[in-house]
Amino acid sequence: MKSESVQKKAREAATKYAEKQHRYRAMTIAQTEMATAYNRGADEAIHQAQAQKIMGTVIKRWCTSGDDIVCEQYRALEGLELAMDDKFQMGRGWNAGESLTPPAHPRCVCAVEYIEVEPTAYINENLPEIKVPITQQNSLKEYSTEEIESIAVQTEEIASKHISTPSKWSGNIIVDDEKGITGKLWSCDILVTHETSPHMILHEQIHARSISYFKREDYFRYQFIEEASVQLMAQEISIKEGIEIIESDYDEIVNALKKIGRYIGSFDTDYEFAKTIIEKDVSERLNWLSDELYAKLGKDINITREEYKKWADLLDMLYVKG
Repeated sequence: MKSESVQKKAREAATKYAEKQHRYRAMTIAQTEMATAYNRGADEAIHQAQAQKIMGTVIKRWCTSGDDIVCEQYRALEGLELAMDDKFQMGRGWNAGESLTPPAHPRCVCAVEYIEVEPTAYINENLPEIKVPITQQNSLKEYSTEEIESIAVQTEEIASKHISTPSKWSGNIIVDDEKGITGKLWSCDILVTHETSPHMILHEQIHARSISYFKREDYFRYQFIEEASVQLMAQEISIKEGIEIIESDYDEIVNALKKIGRYIGSFDTDYEFAKTIIEKDVSERLNWLSDELYAKLGKDINITREEYKKWADLLDMLYVKG
């Protein structure tokens, strides 16, 4: 081969290699910059949520991609949990002065998971100052949107006096007469109509301190014990605060729960029993209640078979079948 041909092929090969290297470098820069923007954006979003009192105390957990491309040094960081403003040990020469979030090196695919370990209680700074009397009779009547918002604020403040679990309520109340229903949505908004009573809104505020800490499917798994314990707590708070109690579709299971609490006999009042059970995780309530009931039955030397079955049937009403 002539020397000119050799030089030409060498130049072509060098050019192709250079183009390949440029493309690789461009991809590396793009991927790394995107990872940086994503992780820093997530970090800033958490800080803003905390500043707005939407989130409470948060920790961060290092997460690798979990595959074979993870380098040995950063595989050791997998699952490491730090306070929000603490720095990860990323080694010298990379991300100097930062080290708060990935990437740890070019083409790093690690990320951070943020975990709220201490929720913040909702503060009603931006809701109406209007005060609607919520201790009135015939409270199942039509209210204005502003009055409903005021009732929501007041019932949240009342719930906070009686229940130590912080509220997950978003602070948003949706008034929708077309749907015609009242409920705590999974966005933690509360859905009502213009004819929703203070007692019913209080009921939803208690859900925001209970099932809101769990997933949607958990509600259907624990629906009866959740509704019974929430409604019992709503009734007991309403008695203390002078709020008119409105009948509920769950009153039968509420009465079953109340009877079991009285039979257990560990509490001086229905209020103390209701407060104890509502402050337990919904996933623990039935086991706790069952243990307490059968412990009492086991000590009752005068119990008959019929009475034993009666108490077992009352407890069974609180379980979701199937």
